[in-house]
Amino acid sequence: MGGWILVCMVALWSHPLLDALTPYGTQLLLPFTDARFAVFAMPIIDPVYTLALIVGVVLAARLRAARGAACVVLAISSAYLLWAWHLNVGARDYARADLEGRGVTPAQVEAFPTILQPFMRRVVGRTPERDYVGYLSMWDPCAIDWGEGERAPDRLVDAFEQRRDGRVFSWFAMGWTHYAVRDTDGGTELVAADLRYGTEPDPAVSVFSVALPLEADGALTSAQAAGARYQPSIDRFDELVSIAYGACVAPAQAR
Repeated sequence: MGGWILVCMVALWSHPLLDALTPYGTQLLLPFTDARFAVFAMPIIDPVYTLALIVGVVLAARLRAARGAACVVLAISSAYLLWAWHLNVGARDYARADLEGRGVTPAQVEAFPTILQPFMRRVVGRTPERDYVGYLSMWDPCAIDWGEGERAPDRLVDAFEQRRDGRVFSWFAMGWTHYAVRDTDGGTELVAADLRYGTEPDPAVSVFSVALPLEADGALTSAQAAGARYQPSIDRFDELVSIAYGACVAPAQAR
């Protein structure tokens, strides 16, 4: 009985800890704080890690040495998690060097894993005025093809983040929000986009984004779904796969 209780406890504890390894993050210290914690090591869905655990369960069910098989698979899967974290740290350092080699001095740089594979990272660099987004494969790093966008004026950002929907969006994005002012057929709008997710180098295009039309006096109206023009395109999937596993020579300044 004691062994099963231990197994259940470890299973319950491991779930939020694994969530904390993804860009989505989790609230580890509830109810004391609603702060979200994330290490950015793994995508939300990783087939390699999932397959390793499935193999471990099958072996444990079929072999007499079930405990030994489970321990081996647990060690391998844990090593995979550490390797993924190492890849993200390397991608972040590489992205910073790439930007600095182009004369851009970023105040913040971060790398975020992309879904379904371990090598491809979405890298984000931030200066006080602009945000930069690119894609980098740690399979064979290349010079990064950066997209960039100017940030919206502070008065609009502050006005949005003083509202409840703005506070919730900023909390969800963990501070990695790009704010842009874009012209549309109907006027001008403020776009808030989560920099962690997407397939496009445009910082304003994200899986999670909202748009707020601006009144003639510059005041914000109600937030609404940003629409297809700010949603990532699945047509870029083949291009991202080629970047993830293509071969190239990295520039000397980023080595």
